[in-house]
Amino acid sequence: MAGVAVANALIALLGFCTGILSARLLGRRGRGELAAIQTWPNFISLIALMGTHEAVVYYGARDNSRARTYAASALALTLIADVPLVIAGYFAMPLLLSAQNASIIFAARAYLLFPFLIACYGIPAVSLRAVRAFGPWNQIRIAPGLGLIGVLLLAWLTGFITPAFIAFGILAFNFVLIAQTLVLVSRHVEGRFVPDRSYWRPLLAYGLPCVFASMPQMLNFRLDQMLMTSIVAPGELGLYVVAVAWSGTSAPLLGAISAVLFPRIAGEPDPRERSRIFAYTIRNSLLMAVLVSTLVFVATPWAVPLLFGKSFTGSIPSALLLVPAAGVSAFNLILEEGIRGLGDPVAVTWSEFGGLLVTAILLAVLLRPFGIVGAAIASLCAYSAISGLLLFQARALTGMDLTQLVIPTREELVKELGRIRTAIRAAV
Repeated sequence: MAGVAVANALIALLGFCTGILSARLLGRRGRGELAAIQTWPNFISLIALMGTHEAVVYYGARDNSRARTYAASALALTLIADVPLVIAGYFAMPLLLSAQNASIIFAARAYLLFPFLIACYGIPAVSLRAVRAFGPWNQIRIAPGLGLIGVLLLAWLTGFITPAFIAFGILAFNFVLIAQTLVLVSRHVEGRFVPDRSYWRPLLAYGLPCVFASMPQMLNFRLDQMLMTSIVAPGELGLYVVAVAWSGTSAPLLGAISAVLFPRIAGEPDPRERSRIFAYTIRNSLLMAVLVSTLVFVATPWAVPLLFGKSFTGSIPSALLLVPAAGVSAFNLILEEGIRGLGDPVAVTWSEFGGLLVTAILLAVLLRPFGIVGAAIASLCAYSAISGLLLFQARALTGMDLTQLVIPTREELVKELGRIRTAIRAAV
C-alpha cells in the first residue's frame, strides 16, 4: 500500500506542475479555452462508465481467473453507451459552449473521441487493481500526467502553443496508454479478453448504484465549470481554472487520511471503539485542514502570480475563497469515509445531494452577476452545507455531541502543534 500512497502523491505533484505549465504557456484565455474543450467530453466519459469500472474491481477480485473477461465485458458495455452520449454531445456542443468561438467548439467536438479512448485503457487498467497488481496499475495512473508534460513540452518546442494542439496531443498520447495498458494486463491478469454479454447484468447491478452515490459529489465538483463554459468568457474561465488548481494544494495531505480511515473503522468490531476512532480522527483532521488552509490562504496573494504568472493575478479573489472551500471539501471526504466505515453510506449520498442543491441554487443566483467570484462563493457555501449535513449524521451514528466531534482536546492540540514544529525544524 505504500506504493499506492507514493503514486497518489506523485499524481498530485504532476497535476500541480502541469497546471502551472499549461497556465504559463497558454495564458488566461488559452487556459480557459483548453478547459472548455475538455469539460464536457470528460463528463461524458464518466457518465458512460456507468460504474462498471468499480464492478470490474469487485468481481475481478472475487474471481481472478475471469478478471480479463469482466474487463472486456465492461469495456464493450461502455463503448456502446458512449455512442449516443457522444452523438448528443456533438450536436449540443454549440449550445454548451455558447461563450466560446467556433474553433474551440470544433476542437471540443473532436475531443469527443476522448470518452472512447479513456474507456479503452481505463477499464482494462482497473483489472490490475482487482488482482492486486498495484505496481503496473500505478504505472498507468502516473502515465497521463507524464504524457501531458510531454505534450506541453512538444507544444513549446514546436511553437504550436494552442489549446487545440494540446488537446489533440492528449488524444494522441491516449493511444500510447492503450497499448501500454493492454501489454501490462496481458502479463498480470488471467482470463480471456473477450466480452461476455451474460456479465452485463451483474456489472450494471453493481455499477449503477455506485454512479447514483457518486453523481452528486461529481456534480458538486464540476457543475461550476460546466456552466461557465456557456456563460463566462474564456479569459475569466482561465482565471477560475488556475484558482481551482491552486486551492487544491492541500488536498493530497488530507486525502491520505481519508484513504485509510474507512478500512480502519470498518475493521473495528467494538462499536464504541469505532466511534472513538472516528471522533478522534475527525477532530484532528479538522484542525489539520484549518492549519493547512490558513497557510495556503496566506500564501495565495504572492504565490499565484509567482507560480502561474502575473497575468493570473485576477485569480486571487476567487482563490482566496476556494482555498477554504478546498479545505472544507477535503475535510468532507474524511467525514464521508468515516461515515461509510460506520456502516451508513446512504447518509453520505443524501448529504452530497443537499450540497448539490445549494450549488445549483447559488450558481443560478451568483454566476451571471458576479462571475468567477460568484462561482467560488457557491462552492464554499455548498461544501460547508455538506459538512453540516455530514456532522448531523455523524452525531446520530456515534451518539456524540458536536463539540466532541470537532473540538480537539488540549492534549491533542499540544501533540499536533508539536508535530508541526518538528516538521518545520526538519524542513529548515
